[in-house]
Amino acid sequence: MAFHPGSCTNRSRHLGNSGGFTFIEVLLSLVLMAILASIFGMGLVAAMEGYDFSRANTNVSQKGQLAMARVIRELTELSYIHHIVGENTIIYQRIQDNASGIPTPRNFAIQFSASDQTLRLHTDVEPDIETLIPDSGDILVNDVQNFALQYHQGENLLAWEFDLNLLSTIQIRLNLNRPDAPGRTQNFVTLVHMRNTDNLGGAAP
Repeated sequence: MAFHPGSCTNRSRHLGNSGGFTFIEVLLSLVLMAILASIFGMGLVAAMEGYDFSRANTNVSQKGQLAMARVIRELTELSYIHHIVGENTIIYQRIQDNASGIPTPRNFAIQFSASDQTLRLHTDVEPDIETLIPDSGDILVNDVQNFALQYHQGENLLAWEFDLNLLSTIQIRLNLNRPDAPGRTQNFVTLVHMRNTDNLGGAAP
């Protein structure tokens, strides 16, 4: 059999081409990897944003619920209202056991301070005072956009000067700023039913 040197060289070149990648194949692989990395990156960013939103939502919800629980407790147990200043301040009396366990009337106030966006609870206030020092109370919650109280007899909104025995419910509205979404608030609304005002269901006389 005759030996042809050229045929061996051609076969080697053919085998070398079939076992490697061309420049176009490498380029397409890099483009595909870049697209996949971009998709993965966008998914990761979306997941992180969702986690941050969920965490912020949980924090704001917990803060609002704790503040609302304390306000509900205070207003449910009030026995007398000294002053109502606008919709965001109430000075009231409720009975609380002293150190000896004897029920004793004490005067409190709940006040929203727009200047520092705080909702505060004042203890042992003077019953005849109508103007409170904003930073003298204990902070119930901060980052408050708005806080409002509305007083009802049944379904009717009561005027600011009323007979306490006519008071059946107090509506509480609390709006907290969302740190993760400037300009948006998380809102809490509830009704408080009076216990110690001798009210009989809020029925009109």
